[in-house]
Amino acid sequence: MEHTRWHIYDLLNRPKPLWLVGIDLECEDLRHADLSHVDLSHANLANASLKASNLRDAKLKKANLRGGAHLSRADLHNADLRQADLTGANLENAELHGAKLEGAVGLP
Repeated sequence: MEHTRWHIYDLLNRPKPLWLVGIDLECEDLRHADLSHVDLSHANLANASLKASNLRDAKLKKANLRGGAHLSRADLHNADLRQADLTGANLENAELHGAKLEGAVGLP
């Protein structure tokens, strides 16, 4: 399913906690988005731009962040990235303090 900018804006501005398990956000522009406390387990975020996004305490277990997902300067503090595929993801200056990375693949 292709998402319009309005659909994504509406989705991300709903009351939290958001449960977006398995959502397909491949190649979407999510720069500066507040995704804190959002459950994105099994989500497809391949090639998505998450630059400077807030993913603090987000659940990204088994999420697909392949092919250059742009996470530079993202706040991944305490994020659950267990078994996530980070192959080719840009984590430059990302905050990973307390992140759960067990079984994650593609880490630099």
